[in-house]
Amino acid sequence: SERGMGADLFESYVETVIATMTLCTVAVAIGVVADIKAAWYLPMLIMAGGIIASIIGCFLVRVGEKVKMGALLGALRRGTLSASILTVIFAFLVIHFLHASLGLFWAVLAGLIAGVLMGESTNYFTSYAYKPTLEISQASTAGGGATIVRGFANGMMSTWPPVVLIAVAIIVSFHFASFYGVALAAAGMLSTLGVTLATDAYGPVADNAGGITTMVGLPPEVRERT
Repeated sequence: SERGMGADLFESYVETVIATMTLCTVAVAIGVVADIKAAWYLPMLIMAGGIIASIIGCFLVRVGEKVKMGALLGALRRGTLSASILTVIFAFLVIHFLHASLGLFWAVLAGLIAGVLMGESTNYFTSYAYKPTLEISQASTAGGGATIVRGFANGMMSTWPPVVLIAVAIIVSFHFASFYGVALAAAGMLSTLGVTLATDAYGPVADNAGGITTMVGLPPEVRERT
């Protein structure tokens, strides 16, 4: 499943770079880049910076031997946020040294912020510590029907934050750099794909460890760690 997800995300990653490069004539026409070569290199260099930032972010995910689930999730969030912040710095440097318009930086930043906030929205609607999941748990005491209805309602409600965030990112990036800015915002959103995919891969690893712990009958404290 991880290979399939990785292939799908890699396809989106490459298509975003190609789409941004295809729109380079728009960037030159509106004067946000000095020449067409800079418009070609810009998305690739931002993505390259995102890869480096993702590697650094992965190394920042560190926890001790005895930690609670909240600390584990916090460590994963720290890695993702660190990669995003480093990507912002790399993007600014790339845009500066290519003598491009600062509006391109705001377009990239809009995409990055939208991506980070969508991740936080997903965490809110799926984490056991927040209201939506607790409501589903409470509804399960009334029967299967109530659980399905509550879960379906919360699932539908969870779609509006990403829709609003994407719409805002499109409007902001289009304002600063037209269609090239929109494509660059998508590139910024996907630039930290490395650390995001590594975080997703953590799920099956932890799930398998928990299953093995249960099957062999290890003590409860071991299951709590996994």
